[in-house]
Amino acid sequence: MRYSFDSEYMGVAEIINGWDPISLFPYAPEDEYHSEINLVKQVMSCCLNANELADKIYQIFSRTFGDLFVETKQECLYIADKLLMLKKEK
Repeated sequence: MRYSFDSEYMGVAEIINGWDPISLFPYAPEDEYHSEINLVKQVMSCCLNANELADKIYQIFSRTFGDLFVETKQECLYIADKLLMLKKEK
């Protein structure tokens, strides 16, 4: 399936794909986290701080991947900080 991506999506995708939270790459298609990236992009606009965004990221990936997702909330906080820095650069 082909998708069209805006620059914000691409920035979020670069961070999430680089993180690869359930170690799918290089075996999975590059759009494997597409749905989760879109959800993260949506919640970024309403989260007031990194802790709140980290909680949302943790929820998104836990719901989607269940026991396959073993990252900690601390790791999600690191990703949230990176995403918020990206948002500030815009």
